[in-house]
Amino acid sequence: MHTAASLVLVAALAATATTAATVNVDLYDVALTPATVTVNVGDTVVWRYFSTHRIMQVRWAGSCQWNGGFDSGGRGQGATFAFTATAPGTVYYACDYHCNMGAHGTIVPQPQPVPQPQPQQPSPPKPTTANNPAPNSASTAAGSQTTAPGAGAAATTTTTAGTRTATADSAGSQNNIADGPPNSGFTGFAPVPQATIVRGAASSLRGSGTAAGALLAALAAALA
Repeated sequence: MHTAASLVLVAALAATATTAATVNVDLYDVALTPATVTVNVGDTVVWRYFSTHRIMQVRWAGSCQWNGGFDSGGRGQGATFAFTATAPGTVYYACDYHCNMGAHGTIVPQPQPVPQPQPQQPSPPKPTTANNPAPNSASTAAGSQTTAPGAGAAATTTTTAGTRTATADSAGSQNNIADGPPNSGFTGFAPVPQATIVRGAASSLRGSGTAAGALLAALAAALA
């Protein structure tokens, strides 16, 4: 807030300084060119002498009586004299040497125009980042895994060891079905009947003469 106000004040002062002007009035014998000038407060009037003159402030228009204001004194060709307006109002002056011949002039200082501050441009809104939830994913050195929650939802895990398919039940747990080396075409273990397992064990112990071999042989016969 204070910074913005300071900038406006500096801009106003700078504008006031840059708008101050200088107005020239040329003195040729009895002619004052221009005889009437309108300036702003802070502007300067410079008389340029092309002959001998004495410029002095007078009481009213057409007067030849000095009022105690500015007085250049007698100056010859090539000289100059300056007056800076400090307040609004009409200033009358004359050349003391040529006053009775009509060498009269008028300066009309006006109030310094107040520069209008430039409207402040609103700052663009700052971009906001949406709070998007991150996916339920984990990245490891062996690969990446994404698990979709929910009953019956299936997710595929790709690792350096191969492809694993997991099924999430209604409680959100996973049941691994198969695992195998990549690109091997291996999709899972087929269920093996219990009779086949028992017969294989009985065959390996056949002829051993042990009680275990006899028991497995009897169990295999029962399951056949």
